Amino acid sequence: RRWIGELKLDGVLSRRIGGSAAAALETALDHAVIAVGFEAVASMKRLLDDTLDYVKQRRAFGKTLAHFQVVQHRLVDMLVFSEEAGTTAEAAAAAAAAGGRVRALRVAAAKTHLCRAARFVAVRARYVAIASRDAIGSARHASASFAPSLVTTARAATSP
Repeated sequence: RRWIGELKLDGVLSRRIGGSAAAALETALDHAVIAVGFEAVASMKRLLDDTLDYVKQRRAFGKTLAHFQVVQHRLVDMLVFSEEAGTTAEAAAAAAAAGGRVRALRVAAAKTHLCRAARFVAVRARYVAIASRDAIGSARHASASFAPSLVTTARAATSP
């Protein structure tokens, strides 16, 4: 889980303002999952863009990596997964206003798909860097080094 901050409410006077606390917490958690989902989508797109720039520059056998069909296929797979994740996050955000079971189902679907997509994109980006025998953590291609954190972000969104 990601640590964002700490909020202490010891000794604070409070009063109930109506409605069910459980429902309010569930709504807040669903909105948090949607926000983390959009963050994961943005990270996937950034990782894809950086990987694309990388394969356009890196050369092997007298050609850039972008000329190799297997690399092209991996990049297309990364694009498809990140676009699907974006659409899923948008559907969950649209359903957030509806509330109830529709929101819960869309958010659950988004959690599942976003985690799977983030893992797929991160693993593919790392594979391209490893396959070309380049250092993943180098300053020049630093985005590949944050690929594991992308998976962690997506997992945090899927935790109950």
